[in-house]
Amino acid sequence: MMRIFIIFTITLLGLSIALSQGIAINDDGDLPHSSAALDVSSTNRGMLIPRMSEANRDAIATPAIGLMIYNLDSECINYYSSSGIWVEACGKEEPPIPPPPFQDCGDLITFNYAGNTKIYGTVEKDYSSLPPPYNAIGTKCWMDRNLGATKQADFSTDEDAYGDLFQWGRLVDGHQNRNSALTPLGQTSSTDNPGHGDFIRLGTLPVDWRAPQNDLLWEENGTGINNPCPSGWRVPTKEEWEAEVVSWGVNDNATGAINSSLRLPVAGWRRNDGGLNTVGSTGNYWSSTTNGTNAYRLIFNNASTSNAIVTGNGFRAYGHAVRCIKN
Repeated sequence: MMRIFIIFTITLLGLSIALSQGIAINDDGDLPHSSAALDVSSTNRGMLIPRMSEANRDAIATPAIGLMIYNLDSECINYYSSSGIWVEACGKEEPPIPPPPFQDCGDLITFNYAGNTKIYGTVEKDYSSLPPPYNAIGTKCWMDRNLGATKQADFSTDEDAYGDLFQWGRLVDGHQNRNSALTPLGQTSSTDNPGHGDFIRLGTLPVDWRAPQNDLLWEENGTGINNPCPSGWRVPTKEEWEAEVVSWGVNDNATGAINSSLRLPVAGWRRNDGGLNTVGSTGNYWSSTTNGTNAYRLIFNNASTSNAIVTGNGFRAYGHAVRCIKN
């Protein structure tokens, strides 16, 4: 009996000393660090904390501040904070805070777009040094991003800078959203305002959502019936886009487009059947200038051997990006 008592006393004494120094779990027998209550070290094993779903985590009664679990749903370590909430500690990089809108030719533009207040920057571009006839365009003020974009493009395939895709001549009515609903094939509108936000699908010539056609919807002087740009701004003309391409010099492709102060990304386009096409490889931008039953558009891609062009073959039922220019 005395022997059992001595062993028990020695065990308690050893445990008391260990607790006073902290506990070490390691492969080499080192003592725990003096600042650590628990010192775990290994070169070939890790520490496994409780793993559970978010529902199981939330079912823990009165969690202690600092309690840690591994969230199987978010694949993150979570800890319970002094604010009384579970905090994700994934080690994921936070997205950078975007810089404020660029301002080059006047005040920032604050306007209502699709029911929301938007603040866009401006970019001034001087074309007076270009060869005739483009030098006559002089200095113009552009928006710093496409309509519907959340930021100016940092690089050519910057998805946040792609913006919306408009059918030529239509209002900001919801159809410009890349995932907007589709009408039945061939259902055109006989009025300037279709009265809905669906993308109008067509398969016959002339490929225009409006029947009969109306060339005044995005009239070049900015007074178009359905001008999608805010007051004092408009869709650029064919000649203004041509001057922009000439200003790029030899890099008249996606490289020149993104290196321009306009920072034009390869936003892709939407076919007349409603499907998205060449997103991330071509830029397609409407002008306000019509060409018979079609309209002019700027096209460029990321192939070094391909030249940007302003062509009049754009079916008006296509969905293209819009970059506004000041009147």
